[in-house]
Amino acid sequence: MSKREKIYYSLIGFIGIILLIIEIFINKSLLVKYGWLLLLFLPLAIVANRKYIVLKKFIFKFDVIYVITAYFVLNYITALCLLILITIIKNIGYSKKEKLKILNEIGMISIVFVTAHYTSLYIISKIGISNLDKSLLNVFILMISMFVFSWFMLHLQFNIIHEREACKDFKVFIRHDFLSNSYVIISCCINYYLYNEMLYVGMFLGLCVIIIISYLITSLLQLKKHNKDLIVVSEIAAAMASKLDLRETLANIINGVCKSLDPDFCAIFEYDKGNNQLNLIDYKMILRFGLGIRIKDINKVVNENIDVITNYRNSVIIGDLYLLKNKLKNKSNNNVISYFRSIIYEPLILENNYFGCIMIARKERDFFYKEQLKIADIITNHAVIAYKNAKMFKKVKNESIRDSLTGLYNQRQFFAALEDININKRNNVTSLIIFDIDKFKNINDTYGHQTGDKIIKEISYIINSNIRKQDIVYRYGGEEFTVVLPKTNQIEAFKIGERVRYIISKETFYSCDGRKIDITISGGVSEFPKIADSSTKLLSYADRALYNGAKQKGRNKVSLYT
Repeated sequence: MSKREKIYYSLIGFIGIILLIIEIFINKSLLVKYGWLLLLFLPLAIVANRKYIVLKKFIFKFDVIYVITAYFVLNYITALCLLILITIIKNIGYSKKEKLKILNEIGMISIVFVTAHYTSLYIISKIGISNLDKSLLNVFILMISMFVFSWFMLHLQFNIIHEREACKDFKVFIRHDFLSNSYVIISCCINYYLYNEMLYVGMFLGLCVIIIISYLITSLLQLKKHNKDLIVVSEIAAAMASKLDLRETLANIINGVCKSLDPDFCAIFEYDKGNNQLNLIDYKMILRFGLGIRIKDINKVVNENIDVITNYRNSVIIGDLYLLKNKLKNKSNNNVISYFRSIIYEPLILENNYFGCIMIARKERDFFYKEQLKIADIITNHAVIAYKNAKMFKKVKNESIRDSLTGLYNQRQFFAALEDININKRNNVTSLIIFDIDKFKNINDTYGHQTGDKIIKEISYIINSNIRKQDIVYRYGGEEFTVVLPKTNQIEAFKIGERVRYIISKETFYSCDGRKIDITISGGVSEFPKIADSSTKLLSYADRALYNGAKQKGRNKVSLYT
């Protein structure tokens, strides 16, 4: 928590508590008179706080209905105390928020509720209508006032703490608050009307009806969402099965999870058993409210706790990661653990072999629920097969285009590169170097083919390590190597070839049984299109330069075609 946040939370909490104490002192007689009813409302409101309707990612809780009902049935100060007690019990009991954040929330509630109360009293005093209508209108005015003042406080908080960083979802959350207030206003009006007709029995029946209707709405919405999720999962599975490219497969997995579960962060880690670490291979992070989490901080915390993570072989929901803060390592002391509260962990296991995991995170506590875990399980099962198929395809593809001994691109890929030069004749200049190990047959005859293979691997490594990033090395065949140098004339190519030749001539090589061997190479250079006007001639001219200009003139040379 930054210094700016600490000061703001402390100030709002202090002002709110002072305001609360003043109001309790002014209205203490009412609080004493209706204190026993406060004890009756409190357990009902706490239970209601744990019940809610989820509608398009937004949560509509029932506890506000009890508080506003208490406001009109009992009195203002009793309702305010009820709301403060619910907040304290909720945050200390099961939310486990930081103390300053709890203080800030209590302060905001006190400021908003007191301001809204006096605003509604002032407005209602100017309207001359019947008592019942007056009270129903008071519900409306109070809720609108609370809506306005709460959003003023939130906007102030974001301006101060986040240095005027705008909230991208501001309009969406205003719409949510408007819908929430409309829901509460209607419910409270029904409750108040029934209370006037049948006193506490009517109020109790009204709350029961609201909860039953809300339960039915929740069930219908969940059924609708399950059907939608099944459609999304089938689309994701089809998308993953249709692609064999590894990058596209990883992107489909990430996008599928984000589309179905709406996380703030989703990442795929691959387990490196040799080094006992999880390597991040793909991720997606949604920035909300000025999120300041760095991907390297996430990677660091994951690998600091790798033993804990890799021991989980079943998918799991962590409702509040902050509760495990003391059990997890965080040497870098970054805010990853305190920021990502809700986690879904999905291990990637195939044939009892753990090869990685998918981590899905959200900043809200208890955001994910069991049905979402089932969705994540289905996506992960498809992802495991799709990922392994893509890895196998990549391996087979590499084997088809790479030399098995050196790992360099093979002759087939070299000829494909030459064909590209022919097709793209308007491209910039391209040069070609052919290297050949001098007297390589003697090495095989003297030291054996195993030593010959060893020398070829070592030479290929030296060539590949001493060229530029844009240059590509191929094993042309036997002891011959080719290097394609795009956007390079033959003079520059000659300098690169000469540098490689010199490094190899100064290198010490050994046979498999430890005998020292002196190795040299020769090279030929040609250029397209200035010297050779086709890729066939480019290869032919470089080959002539190699044998006529280097091999026949004493070897251990690099020669230009002239």
